[in-house]
Amino acid sequence: MLRRCSAPLVFAALLMVNAAASAQTLVPPATPAPLVVTPAPAAQAASPLDTATEVEGDPISETLMTTTIAFLNQSYVSIGVLADAAGKDAYTGDELAEMIDLHHSLAEQVEEQLRVLAKTPGLDAEDVAAVNDLAKLAQLNKWQCEALAGVYGGDESKEKIWQQLREAAYTELAKYSDEEETETPAAAATTPTTTPTTTPAAPTTTAAPDKTPTTAGAPTTTKAK
Repeated sequence: MLRRCSAPLVFAALLMVNAAASAQTLVPPATPAPLVVTPAPAAQAASPLDTATEVEGDPISETLMTTTIAFLNQSYVSIGVLADAAGKDAYTGDELAEMIDLHHSLAEQVEEQLRVLAKTPGLDAEDVAAVNDLAKLAQLNKWQCEALAGVYGGDESKEKIWQQLREAAYTELAKYSDEEETETPAAAATTPTTTPTTTPAAPTTTAAPDKTPTTAGAPTTTKAK
């Protein structure tokens, strides 16, 4: 004869069976994969070369013309400043001679190089004329140095030549300017009026011309191809 089990025991047995079954069938949750975030590529900065304005014509020729004109203009101004300083006894005789010789040497070198360039095969007539005009302007600056050396060497006849050379050089430089000038600037009219107390040593430059040189003609172009 089977004995009837009490209700609490039966209920407890059922709980144990269910718990055992759950332990056998329970699957642990899978570990989620790590989230990988790929940053967007940074925008590449625009290169100045990409945004630069395209140069018209030959950039080498344009650079040559621009730098040469800039030098000749600066040389012209520097020679005028030198004359003003010399008139106020800012230099000794030897210092003045050295400064004049330096400006003369630079102008002479540029003139010689430009004349060689003008003879380069392959240049058309327009380019040759433009280069020769620049060479003549360098020559005017060189002659100014020679006249200035003569003035401060005691040759009063060089004062008029100096003035004429300054005005001639300014006229030529004005042809390369974008702004119209109606008056000769003070630098062009600079004339040594005070003889320094010390006589400058004889410069190594060649003698200044005895008469006013022929100035350069109007350039046919301001660009070399």
